[in-house]
Amino acid sequence: QLVLPGIVARARMGLRIEGANLDYQDSATGTVANLQALDLDWSNVSLSGPSKMRLRFRVDTQVSEMLTVRGPVRVELDAQPVVRGDELEHLAAELRVDGSDLAVQSNFGFNKATGVPVRLTSKLAASQTELRLDDLRAVFQEAEIMASGKVVLGGKSPDVSFKFHSNEI
Repeated sequence: QLVLPGIVARARMGLRIEGANLDYQDSATGTVANLQALDLDWSNVSLSGPSKMRLRFRVDTQVSEMLTVRGPVRVELDAQPVVRGDELEHLAAELRVDGSDLAVQSNFGFNKATGVPVRLTSKLAASQTELRLDDLRAVFQEAEIMASGKVVLGGKSPDVSFKFHSNEI
């Protein structure tokens, strides 16, 4: 059992970042990564109620001479903890990522134009005894991959069960 002190169970916080830039350079591999116009709004982070996280940024990355990635990315996370008394019963979350407006160019034949769908959505849940992937959908252009499954904790080893399938391409 995970028993939480009252001050932890009822605490709330938030984080807001507007217009940030993050630069990374690796001279050994020739990688230069820039995240520009990074906006993060994570409101009402709490174990006693729902919270929402919204992240948006533009990426401009060059991996040596092999690959460039440019364009906007959006990430959203909705989390819902469930506390009963002073125990964290479980946490449910929904994740959405959209990189459809990214442009990717490589020197090994892979190119993705702006506007080609690239999305990921997922519904997740976690408790002390189980980790669940209730619904995962990954879309790239016309391809769609769906997955679900769970990991049951306890005993000598975890019990793992997952199911994957895709549309006909």
